[in-house]
Amino acid sequence: MDTKYCATDSYSCPNYVMGCAYVSMIYVISCVFYFIVTRCIGTPFLDSLTEEQKRLKKQSSQKRHNIFLIGIVVGIILLHIANPFSSSETDYRKL
Repeated sequence: MDTKYCATDSYSCPNYVMGCAYVSMIYVISCVFYFIVTRCIGTPFLDSLTEEQKRLKKQSSQKRHNIFLIGIVVGIILLHIANPFSSSETDYRKL
């Protein structure tokens, strides 16, 4: 096999970036695993709540959902400003 057209070391990342990438992938895999395993498990706690408690839980959940979405927007803005995944070696050091 002719390897002159293979991209070897075409992109290299600092170790901390690779570490974050691995941690992120572990998190994604664990979320998918959790979703698959727990989808058939009942919800005895939720079933035991009164209607008032369920309403309060829903309000709290909505508030936390909005805070999380704002965090995503802040993350997008910071990534756009810092541009940590650009091809220039000096760009990732902006943070």
